[in-house]
Amino acid sequence: MKNLKDTIFESCRRFIKEEVDSQFKNRQVLVQKVNQRLDSHERRIDILEASDGDAPEKRKRRVKISGRLLANFRFRVGITQRELARLLGTTPAMVNRWEKGRVAPGPQYTRKIHDLRKNGKKEILALLKPSTEAKKQE
Repeated sequence: MKNLKDTIFESCRRFIKEEVDSQFKNRQVLVQKVNQRLDSHERRIDILEASDGDAPEKRKRRVKISGRLLANFRFRVGITQRELARLLGTTPAMVNRWEKGRVAPGPQYTRKIHDLRKNGKKEILALLKPSTEAKKQE
């Protein structure tokens, strides 16, 4: 009886040890790959720092703004098409065309929309206040 118990115990111990060793080796390989990537990135950083900013500038990627994205942004902030048009320096009709997908905003407006989206609701409403107060005074 004791012999069978010891045999099963030894078999289980070996199996667990092999499994743990296998997992450990997989982790070691993963750590080596991560370290290689880190070394590669550190070398790139060193090269860029050594070049003192002489590296060619990355091409500016044009940000695409869909009508749905623009409408969702406007609703989230809680402003009208007229107010958005005032912030962007265009007409409310043009904002309507953008939102319906009839026309895509040009690069100058795309950049302005992108910059506006970086701001929070309070900042955008603060940008609108001066023009709203000026109309009230008239």
